[in-house]
Amino acid sequence: MISFARAIKLAAVAALAALAFACGGGGTPTQRLQGNLTLLAGNTAGPGNFDAVGAAAGFFNPNGVASDSAGNVYVADTGSHTIRGRTRAGVGSSVAGRAEHAGRGVGNGTAARLNNPAGIAINAAGDLYVADTGNSVIRRVTPAGAVSTFARNPEPPAGDNPPTVIWFVSPVGLAVDGAGNVYVADSVDHTI
Repeated sequence: MISFARAIKLAAVAALAALAFACGGGGTPTQRLQGNLTLLAGNTAGPGNFDAVGAAAGFFNPNGVASDSAGNVYVADTGSHTIRGRTRAGVGSSVAGRAEHAGRGVGNGTAARLNNPAGIAINAAGDLYVADTGNSVIRRVTPAGAVSTFARNPEPPAGDNPPTVIWFVSPVGLAVDGAGNVYVADSVDHTI
């Protein structure tokens, strides 16, 4: 039996490996996949943080990936401190955060500041939920680009934290179910 933290790490490694191979990483695992693989964006030449079409785009440690009903793909580009969007044609843009400017702050689009965003999920209305890992908060990005804080740690209580208080230490994974409930995996606190 493996620990919860180890399971989260293994899932993250598997997701990153799948993304790397699907984005042109090559190697045996890609050869085992059935169906068509298409490079949506990025390249294996090294890290970058610029918007462009297809392989001309650059990412710096992409982690989370989510897609909406229109086929747009959103990436939590952890090393660039941004959320990047890609259309079905591979045209990219920065949706939230500014490359190489880690910080904490809500706002619209690139005026907002993120710090090592890792997980990302999307609901039926098109709202993105972002595990802003470095800030220990969950952000919501509306289809119009407004970035707000969806969930954060409460004010510190006096003394030890009671077991009923939920604290984010390192939120890394997100999921949204059909009812709109948001689930958060915290890799340091070993909680969902």
